[in-house]
Amino acid sequence: HCGLSPPDPSPTCLETPMTRHAIITGASRGIGRAIALGLAGRGYDLALTDIAAQEGTLAQTAGEVRALGR
Repeated sequence: HCGLSPPDPSPTCLETPMTRHAIITGASRGIGRAIALGLAGRGYDLALTDIAAQEGTLAQTAGEVRALGR
């Protein structure tokens, strides 16, 4: 009930931290990479994906996301 719109203003909802999640496609480079790093910097938990040919660069992006604590 705390994630409903409009938010429930009850004390339990205000005291409960919300974890935000996102799935980023095309996360190895370009806009996808920028979005992944931006959301990681804002505390989102992420799932990153890209095409098999980008496996190496995706691993680099994943390392940068981990370095941000996500």
